[in-house]
Amino acid sequence: TEENISLSEAYNADVVFATGTMGELTPITEIDGRKILNNNTTYLFDEICNLFDNCKSENCTPISKL
Repeated sequence: TEENISLSEAYNADVVFATGTMGELTPITEIDGRKILNNNTTYLFDEICNLFDNCKSENCTPISKL
């Protein structure tokens, strides 16, 4: 789900990441000097990356094949 969240929700999140065309998934580990990514939740970001990679292979065509 995509939705707007408050800054307070971001501060208290287990995992925060940014996404974009070139960066794909980039973990956000700090917001306004506050640590976000907890070592205990690193597996969650890794799982999100794995799911994203699977989506890419199923839904995207590499540029070299165009």
